[in-house]
Amino acid sequence: MNHLRGVSTVRFLLVLLSSWLVAACAEPDEEPDGPTDWVVDSNPSPLDDFLWDLALDDSGLYLAGSDLQFGREDEQWRIEKRSLDTGELLWLQTNNLGYGLDGAEAVATDDTGVYIVGYGSAGSWRVEKRRLEDGQSIWIKFDDPGASADALDVVVHEEALFVAGWENVTTEGNVQRLEKRSRETGEIEWQRIEQTTGWHGSWRSVMADKEVVYVAGTERENSCGRWRIEKRSASDGETIWSRVGECSPYGNNSATIAFAENEQLFVYVSIPDDELHLRSQCERWDPSDGAQLQVVPKYIDDWKISRLVWSRETVWVKGTQENTVRLGAMGPSDTEVQWIRDLDAVLMEGWGYNGRAYHENSLFLAGIFDQNGQSTDAPTDHGWRIIRLLLPPEPPQSGAL
Repeated sequence: MNHLRGVSTVRFLLVLLSSWLVAACAEPDEEPDGPTDWVVDSNPSPLDDFLWDLALDDSGLYLAGSDLQFGREDEQWRIEKRSLDTGELLWLQTNNLGYGLDGAEAVATDDTGVYIVGYGSAGSWRVEKRRLEDGQSIWIKFDDPGASADALDVVVHEEALFVAGWENVTTEGNVQRLEKRSRETGEIEWQRIEQTTGWHGSWRSVMADKEVVYVAGTERENSCGRWRIEKRSASDGETIWSRVGECSPYGNNSATIAFAENEQLFVYVSIPDDELHLRSQCERWDPSDGAQLQVVPKYIDDWKISRLVWSRETVWVKGTQENTVRLGAMGPSDTEVQWIRDLDAVLMEGWGYNGRAYHENSLFLAGIFDQNGQSTDAPTDHGWRIIRLLLPPEPPQSGAL
């Protein structure tokens, strides 16, 4: 299934600043005066456990992924709620849908429940709504398209739920699937299962803003791959505009929606980095027609910029220069960074944080780590990692949008 999701955003792992924590807690017998950074590592099974997404509200963090407690060939859904203040486990729900591979891919939340999407061992497309207090099921929707399917992303917007992914309806490959569901009942309001221009592909991310929905992903025909981004009507799923990247014979040529709110649209698209590799480039687009307005700098004053979290008018970024890593803030359209603090970080290529969120002067990152310290090409024992990065009490003023 989708164990190593090809999201083309920059992927990385942070190992939190042990030296900073020591300084912050210089008196080991005393409790800290206020909130602090924390990191929680969890390895539910002795094999590979994958954490794919994070959502939050005022009561906690919601995490979606999978574990292999029943063996390497029998993966199960794993959903957790943890404390914002400490990372402590508040509740846990697992679901083994049958012998084989089952995985929760994405999570979203509102004041009525937490929504989880993913796949089942029989190849089923699965969408669930659970209670915020204890994770007990409110409703479950799943279907078997006849071959296989995977719901990769979900967003809740007003009274509706938008789910994006792929399904296999032919023997030749996968096709994009996008649907709108009632958040109250889970019933489908409209559904689009489409094979764009004869290509086979997948939607990898979905975001909604006012009356529209943005979807992004990848498509392929023979040896040619390219990214695709579309703007659609939230009322019926009709396409308003679509944009595709150039054909590439190598790499995971994909795209994701970085930020879509208040008629601001930022995307990540794959571009050639050298003759053999692609890299992800952040761009600002005109929401009305998808025209490129700005290429967000990859380097600022010799610092390599990786965008962590978008929060209203501030983009929280990681800057890397040789062995030094910093946390900074900038406006979405800025070309300057206000550096906030230094971080100790270790990057592992190919692995990183899939879930990212901002809440009350804290950044939360959720992803996977290699507990054995091996290279990502070797058989490994991956576990869950959740990090809180504390921000200043008053976030810096960002530049004009």
